Amino acid sequence: MKTMTTATSEEEAAAIWTAVVGLKSGETVKLQGGLTYAEANKAADIEADKLAAQGKAIEWSGARREV
Repeated sequence: MKTMTTATSEEEAAAIWTAVVGLKSGETVKLQGGLTYAEANKAADIEADKLAAQGKAIEWSGARREV
C-alpha cells in the first residue's frame, strides 16, 4: 500500500486528518476525521486490514487532510 500524502511536523501534530482507504474497485472508504496524521494513518491501516480480511482488494490507505 502507498501513503496518500506527506505532511510538515506542524500539520502532523494538528488534528486535521481523516483516515481513508482506497479499494481497487475505485471506491474510497472515508473513516473518522479530526485525527493527527499518525492516528489517521494507523486507523486507515487497521481498516484496510479488516476490509482485506473480508475479501476486498485494497489499493492504498492513508491520511487525508481536512481543509
